[in-house]
Amino acid sequence: SSSSTSSTESPETTESPETTSAPNNIATTTTTTTTGPPSFWYPDPYSLVKTCIYGAPTLPLYLNNPSVYLFASQVDCCLANDCANWSPPTSDPTASPTTAEPTSAPTTAAPTTAAPTTAAPT
Repeated sequence: SSSSTSSTESPETTESPETTSAPNNIATTTTTTTTGPPSFWYPDPYSLVKTCIYGAPTLPLYLNNPSVYLFASQVDCCLANDCANWSPPTSDPTASPTTAEPTSAPTTAAPTTAAPTTAAPT
C-alpha cells in the first residue's frame, strides 16, 4: 500500500482544556476564554469620506489620545467627526398623536365647479 503526503499543511487550532478530579471522582473541565482588545467607535483613517467604524483601533495616534478619537457610540463619533451621509437621530415626538372621535356631521369639502377643459389636437 502506498501513502501520499501533502506539501501544504492546514494551520491547526489546538485547545487544551484543563481536566481535574473533583471530590467523589467527578471529572471537571475548566476552559479559559481570552477576549480581544476593547472595541470602540472611531474615525476610519482609510475611508475617502468621513465615517466612523466599530472595532479595536490599532493606530498609536488613536490609542494615545482616546478622549479625542475613541467613542462609546456611533452618534458621539459622528458628531465629533462630521460624518458624511449621516444624520443624528431625531428626538422623540413631544406630544402623543390623538384620534378624534367620528362625528355625524357631513364633510365640508365641495366638489369643484369649474368646467372641464379639453386640449385642442395639435
